[in-house]
Order: sequence, then C-alpha cells, then structure tokens
Amino acid sequence: MRIWRRTVMAALAATLLLGSGSARATVVTGQPARDAFEANVLSSGFTKITFDGFSPNTKITTQIAGLSFRTIRDPNGNPLGGTVGVNMSPFTGRIGTIVGTPCSGCSDDGRYAYEIVFSDAQSAAGIQRLWNSSTVTRFFNSSGLLLGEYQGSTYVGWLGDPNDATTHVKRIEIDGVVLGGSRQVGYSDDLIYGTIPEPSTAALVALGLTGLAARRRR
Repeated sequence: MRIWRRTVMAALAATLLLGSGSARATVVTGQPARDAFEANVLSSGFTKITFDGFSPNTKITTQIAGLSFRTIRDPNGNPLGGTVGVNMSPFTGRIGTIVGTPCSGCSDDGRYAYEIVFSDAQSAAGIQRLWNSSTVTRFFNSSGLLLGEYQGSTYVGWLGDPNDATTHVKRIEIDGVVLGGSRQVGYSDDLIYGTIPEPSTAALVALGLTGLAARRRR
C-alpha cells in the first residue's frame, strides 16, 4: 500500500512538473489523487464544490457559476432530450451528493447517466464517485474527444498538460456499465477543479504533494 501511494503521488508531482506533450496527461485515482486535489485547493486556488449548500431533491442545473449539470441517458443508454439537471439526493447516507434523475419532478435514479460541463475547460478536474465497481467516469475536451476514463467507485481525477489546451477537461460524464440487468451509475460528490500551475510554480506544488505524502505515511 505504501509503495502504491508513493508511486501515485510521484506521478502527480511529475505531471505538474512536465512541460508540453499530451502523452503526459493522465487519469489519477484513489485517496492519493484526492489528497493532491485537496492540497491544490489551498496552494493553487483550485475550486471545490461540495454540494452541501443545496437542499435534498433540489434540481441542479446552472446554479453554480461556471458549471452546468444535465441528466443525459436513460438506464438503457438511450440519449435524453431536454435540460433536466441532476438531483440532490434525499436518502440517508447520500445527503449532499448528486445523482441522475429522469424528470424535473422525480427523485434519484442511480441508473441515469449525467454530465458536468465547465464554461471554461480546466487543466485539472476530479470528482468523488460513490456506488460500486461498475461506475464509469469519463473526461472530454472542448472538441468532444475522450481524454480518459476510469471504472470504479473512488476519487477520479484528470490531470492535463497545462501547456496543451487539447488535454483540458470541458465535460465530465458520469455513467456506468450494466450489471445484474441495471445500469450502475450512482452518486457523485466533491468536485475539485482548476488550472495546473505553470512550470515556475509547479515545483513548489510538487514539493507540497511530496510533503503531504510523507506526512500521511507517518
């Protein structure tokens, strides 16, 4: 476990230090990824959205500046029209999380895929996925190109190249594969996003991440 944590944290630090080259952009996952994103909220001005300020069953669409939310596919994977947002869950253990919803008057439906769209593409974005091993998180750029994806319930982030806009995230798609006859999409929380520092400040951030990893190991 310690070796894995060090490896992931080193990869995060290295990504921040690298120059141009889309091959250097990557998906990062797990607690080390979450720790790194949280650290950048403090050190580099990343934005963190917890969704805690919304009441259960609120439909989230465009209430958060710079973001829009929409439910996009039904349990069979068919695209949905309209602009139905996502639902703030009212259920015990899921308060303060978002989930897909089939209609404006409906509550949660963890089988419906949904999306988060940034008004401006971000070089880094991460989100907590809450359900099971069949949930899927995808990151797309401004041209609609799939940058990366991950299947599983954990913190999932994308780190792009700060010097290559084609690797920056414009849209996060929350989906799932079919398991036991049901599409496993589930819930999301703690969206963190921002601009990876330029090389002049990236070294300081990388050192901070290394220090954070060392503290957690102790």
